[in-house]
Amino acid sequence: MSAEGISFKPTLRARAGELFFLALALALNVASPFVEDVYLWASLAAIAVLSVLILKKKAVLVLVPLAFTAAAVYLTNPLLLVISSIISLIEVGFIIIYTNSVEYYFNDDGLIIRVELPVYSKTRNVPKSTIAEVSVESSPVGKLLGYSNVTVKLRTGEVVNVVGVPKGDAEKLVKKFVSG
Repeated sequence: MSAEGISFKPTLRARAGELFFLALALALNVASPFVEDVYLWASLAAIAVLSVLILKKKAVLVLVPLAFTAAAVYLTNPLLLVISSIISLIEVGFIIIYTNSVEYYFNDDGLIIRVELPVYSKTRNVPKSTIAEVSVESSPVGKLLGYSNVTVKLRTGEVVNVVGVPKGDAEKLVKKFVSG
């Protein structure tokens, strides 16, 4: 790897939305024995709707444990609450482990993406000659938490999304791509 390259890992702050809604789902499970059903149903609906509106496709992570919570409330089955809590905790753990296992490296040759999990590893090389455009986008939450999302458009039409890039690294990456 060239000394002139830029190496960075995504920040866990970019996953704050998923982690927040999973924490809400977990809190709802813990509180459910102490709350009337009408309030539980309203809370379930609010968490589900807000997670879909805010997280979009990633809302599936929250909707799975919420489905078990809804079944537990409807069937008055505490075992389903335990299953929902376990699913939430597993998802939180996976988000943290996956985010910490990804590394991006951009040099004169292109972009290298590495994923190193305990049971899986993958390296993807994107040659610089195939890159058509690099753009940086920061949502209001991203600006507040100090991260950006970088979109790398390839000449083939494929799009590589680099999520959760620390703000300074995203700006360096674009400058490196533009300068040559």
